[in-house]
Amino acid sequence: MKRIVASAVALVMVVCTSLWAFAGEAAVKGQASPGMMDLLAGPAAENYGWTFDNGREFPGATGKLSVDAAAKHNGKDSLRLDADFTKGGNYVQAAGPLPDKDIGELSFWLRAPGIDALTIRIVEAAGQCHQINLKIQETDEWQQIVFPLARFFAKRGTPDAVPIVAKYEFWGG
Repeated sequence: MKRIVASAVALVMVVCTSLWAFAGEAAVKGQASPGMMDLLAGPAAENYGWTFDNGREFPGATGKLSVDAAAKHNGKDSLRLDADFTKGGNYVQAAGPLPDKDIGELSFWLRAPGIDALTIRIVEAAGQCHQINLKIQETDEWQQIVFPLARFFAKRGTPDAVPIVAKYEFWGG
């Protein structure tokens, strides 16, 4: 089984459309300890510790990442990722740190109107990037995304692999 141990790693949410938001409950569940760990640094950190990137290897995309106090889920502010592709580009992304732990599961609330897929990237300390396209419900409402990361790597390529995965790529490291 492939072990994903976070150590100077990042979780990157990639979007190829106009906007989406995710709520303050973004968390990971460790394999050794079943407790949830919050992925948000807290309101004192700009954008709760997450950063914006416009995918500059494909010039033209613009956008921003911001805290959206108006789009709350369970009373908590959300992060909003806006994108504009009118001048080109392929994607924008929000990136945040992962804890230095074995990661069994990623879980977060997402509102992505008109979108039926979400790409996440997990970058390991050695520089290996795992890009995973997840199937999500096309809805204007909040939805909980639960991605069993450890199970995905244990069952990848088998008939009983994780059904929400549409595509998997990796490079580097």
